[in-house]
Amino acid sequence: MELHTGEELEKDRTLAQAVQSLSDAKLESRRKDQSLRSLGKQLSQSQQENKQLQHDIASAENALTTAEMNKESLVSYMKSVEEHLQEMKDHVILSRRASSRNDFTLQLSRLSLIPSDLQRIMGNPETEACQVQTLTNHILQLSMQSSHITALKSELQDACLQERSGCIPVRAIPCLALNPNWLSVELMSTFILSSKIFSHTLDKILAKAIGL
Repeated sequence: MELHTGEELEKDRTLAQAVQSLSDAKLESRRKDQSLRSLGKQLSQSQQENKQLQHDIASAENALTTAEMNKESLVSYMKSVEEHLQEMKDHVILSRRASSRNDFTLQLSRLSLIPSDLQRIMGNPETEACQVQTLTNHILQLSMQSSHITALKSELQDACLQERSGCIPVRAIPCLALNPNWLSVELMSTFILSSKIFSHTLDKILAKAIGL
């Protein structure tokens, strides 16, 4: 009886220890589960942070590439601006030298004209030569007519003197017999016609010269 009671107590003690061990194991398992969940959360957070860091690195690399391209563009633009400024300085210096020294070559380059412009301004040389020749012919013709008029006037004066002295009658000169004013009218008409031709030609040449 006592032996049986001792065995039961030993069993109860063993069972109690087993239950306690099981409870401790459950608690340990819970703690481990909590630790695993916490580690899982930390791992997930670390992965997210890693992804964000990689994204930030990629953005930084893109920004650096863009900045490098912008830097190259800015350097190229600055070089072009410096070259343009240097060209402007050289142009100003050349302009000042040309204005101070009256550079003949620069003046010729500024005043250079194409042949069509020269022909438009100066006119056709053949036409001008023809007009000059026509004017010369009219001047010669006017001079000849003036000499002829002078000779006719002299003959008229001689005829008048002879008429007054009774040597030659007026009827001896047919034109004067029909119209005593014929000689004056003829001389005046010839002179007026020549004057008009000369004046018209001279006005054309003067107008062309003024147009230059």
